[in-house]
Amino acid sequence: MTKTQIREKLVNPLPPKEGESCQTCNRRSDKYSGWSNYETWAVALWIDNESSSYDYWRERAREVLKAAKVKHETYNTPREEATYRLANMIEAEVKDGAPDLGASMYGDLLNASLSMVDWQEIAGHMFDE
Repeated sequence: MTKTQIREKLVNPLPPKEGESCQTCNRRSDKYSGWSNYETWAVALWIDNESSSYDYWRERAREVLKAAKVKHETYNTPREEATYRLANMIEAEVKDGAPDLGASMYGDLLNASLSMVDWQEIAGHMFDE
């Protein structure tokens, strides 16, 4: 990487907007296999492909939707509330299950990948099936 590319990356660290290319970074902005990005697809794949995990999250989705309020001051619909709550549950459980890599390059990479996951998209998918 040239000095100009490093300087550009430091000045403009944000990933490109969807559909734009980025010459100085490796962040993807395109969809991946119908999901918002690779990281979201990978988490959803692991949840969907392990039957015990899939069954667990489908049951949590039913419980959260059943408990959602018809009228809520923050959410427009019970499904919107349930999606938000389920997304937080999935995110917390996945992050709690991640290995502690400490202060390291690998820890930073894992945290960066998990920060790219669209947890609400995964939660919404649990209601769609």
